[in-house]
Amino acid sequence: MKLKTYTYIWLILTFWLSYEYLIFNKVFQGTSAFMKLQPLVGYKSTNKIDPSPGASLSYFFGWLGFGLMCTTNLYILRKKLPSLQKVGKLSGWLDFHIFCGLMGPTFIVFHSNFKVNGLVAIAFWCMIITVASGMVGRYIYFQLLTAKGSMKKDLIRFENSFEVYRRASSKKISTRDMERIKHNAFLHVGGLAPGGSIKLTTLNVFTHTIIGDLKSLFLLPPLPFRANRLVRLNLQRYGKLRRRLVSITSFNKLLGYWHAFHKPFSIFMYVVAVIHIASALFFRVVR
Repeated sequence: MKLKTYTYIWLILTFWLSYEYLIFNKVFQGTSAFMKLQPLVGYKSTNKIDPSPGASLSYFFGWLGFGLMCTTNLYILRKKLPSLQKVGKLSGWLDFHIFCGLMGPTFIVFHSNFKVNGLVAIAFWCMIITVASGMVGRYIYFQLLTAKGSMKKDLIRFENSFEVYRRASSKKISTRDMERIKHNAFLHVGGLAPGGSIKLTTLNVFTHTIIGDLKSLFLLPPLPFRANRLVRLNLQRYGKLRRRLVSITSFNKLLGYWHAFHKPFSIFMYVVAVIHIASALFFRVVR
């Protein structure tokens, strides 16, 4: 499965669990799927489900969430162990890694019933920071996903198609006008040119890339004349490709910074989580 499919699964499960927990916490009355499923596991459907920390449902979600968080490490093993490096595509492993990194914390949020304090709060916020930084890491990794040589070939292909369009167009577009249109598309998606008015620093590249991608969700590159949507879409793709090629050095630096930030938080998260689990088992915090 691809990341898009995993994301849909995560969103559906999150919305469903949110609905169930609103019923359990008596925010509103409704039909609970958990209540209907109780007879299948040996409970009477009339028994009320307790969502509070330490209860059976909370206990189950805690183990499930922690198990999924541990499963994220399979991606690291896939990268490091020679015996696993031919098992599946690395991009597929990364997508599964992200899914577990989203689904695990989601179950842990419901495990706590949205109430965190003490040692649990430390583990919880470490987990949130780790997940948030993981999303940022995926974004950085995406900017470096395509090889430099492949990007250059794709860029030449786009430029050739624009030249064909320019010659075939009845709008009498000059070579200079087409260069200006392509440059404007590059700027529209957050591209920063060397020697431009804004310095090509790592921070500037990162912030302008995010702004450019957000803008691209709603607006296509502007044109001084009417053109079909495909032309504008190709200009947007061209602009993003050119931007990625120019900013590749900056994103390689960012990836290094990201590893230095993400790894300590993830390790600390596991350490605190293990202490929390050991304390809960030792003091038998289950009912």
